[in-house]
Amino acid sequence: MVRRHYRVAAGSGRVLGAFDAHAAHPYDRRPLGDGTWLTTDASGHPVRWFEPAGPERAVSPGGTGPG
Repeated sequence: MVRRHYRVAAGSGRVLGAFDAHAAHPYDRRPLGDGTWLTTDASGHPVRWFEPAGPERAVSPGGTGPG
């Protein structure tokens, strides 16, 4: 089963688009409230992600992230 995640404008409820959460498990994604989210890498360490404006894929602050 494919799980999809969507960004939503909190003020209007408008769906802003789908994004890849980079989470192996559906409950592995932790939104932080500032447009970023945490997942865990293969060793269990947290990885912080953000999605830049435009069609680019989500990246971690340290680079392009795993995969």
